[in-house]
Amino acid sequence: MEIVFIRHAQAEHTVRPPASLQIPDPALTETGIGQAAKLKETFPLTSADAVIASPTRRTLQTASIWSEDVLCVKIVHPLVGPRMFPLLPLEFALPCHRSLSGKTIRREFPHFEHAAHLAEHVWQYGINALPDHSFHALANAEQAASVRRYP
Repeated sequence: MEIVFIRHAQAEHTVRPPASLQIPDPALTETGIGQAAKLKETFPLTSADAVIASPTRRTLQTASIWSEDVLCVKIVHPLVGPRMFPLLPLEFALPCHRSLSGKTIRREFPHFEHAAHLAEHVWQYGINALPDHSFHALANAEQAASVRRYP
């Protein structure tokens, strides 16, 4: 098995930092859309692949373009990011790093499976503001659950 980590393509929050880091829910730019399309050409997916995306618009858009018309497994999960270091309390997390709600993801990205069993606050706040012990407990529980779901 090969694991490939891909960051999102260019999004609105990266265009003019630090001011653009205050943009809540940044989407891909036109350049980013082109980058995601190039990713699809450069690293084509097959039905044997799985794409796991974090619950931010930019990562879901990148993953959607990359996996468009491919019948691979598509999963969105709040435990894959974003998680900033050093760990900051939620009130100090940048608006661009806040996750989409589970409800928004189900409505706007219905082709992605998601961990419906997680509490809405995990979707809303993501892992950015979780204390280390809570993060590790969730990660370990999800690892055990994924072994049962995807043998």
